Amino acid sequence: MVMSEENVRKTGLSENVGGFPERANDGRPSEDLLRHDPPRSEPSQGSVPDNESPARSIVNKVALSGLLTLDLEDYYPREEIVLFDLKPYLFMEKILREKDFRAALQQMDWTRFQDKIVAVTCSVDAIIPLWAYMLVAVNLQPFARDIVMGDEKMALQQTFLARIAAIDIQEFADKRVIVKGCGDLSVGGFAYLEVAKRLRPVVKSIMYGEACSNVPVYKKNAPPARSEEVKGA
Repeated sequence: MVMSEENVRKTGLSENVGGFPERANDGRPSEDLLRHDPPRSEPSQGSVPDNESPARSIVNKVALSGLLTLDLEDYYPREEIVLFDLKPYLFMEKILREKDFRAALQQMDWTRFQDKIVAVTCSVDAIIPLWAYMLVAVNLQPFARDIVMGDEKMALQQTFLARIAAIDIQEFADKRVIVKGCGDLSVGGFAYLEVAKRLRPVVKSIMYGEACSNVPVYKKNAPPARSEEVKGA
């Protein structure tokens, strides 16, 4: 039986029977009705939460996959490399005179080599006593970041290799490692050769490139399964 609005008022029953919002006397919806929030739908299974972007979800999946990225640019020498040439200190560009050479080194402003990588060389074919290189080194050492025998290219390569040699390779033990390629700096093949040589004994696999596109380089073979012992042997 449907009760009229007047009968409801006579019986003292609330107009909010059944949980419906009350109406104002003039028949208009009350403020409670206007403020009524729509029901919230639960996120479907497999959907990306509102607070997590699809890009971040991909990054998280890569992280959970057990891949480690080794970026050789992190070890690339960015310090300025300068040349120390013995040629100007030679007599007739042929012979190094000890007295003149020592005097020239004492007058030199060594602070100009502060925090730089110094490549020590002689650009002419001359007779250079070995102690001369030692004199240069002891004067450079308090100021230079590093001292290398050779030209600028050799200094870059030797410094780069020394930093790769200092990597704690055990951090990559039993891991799948991607050696990053195609960066902003020109990393020579010697660096990739060296890092692959160091990684090979400890890692599970080596790849070159990016997580989304890579070239397989090495994969450790699974140990051979043990054959069951012959019964009765």
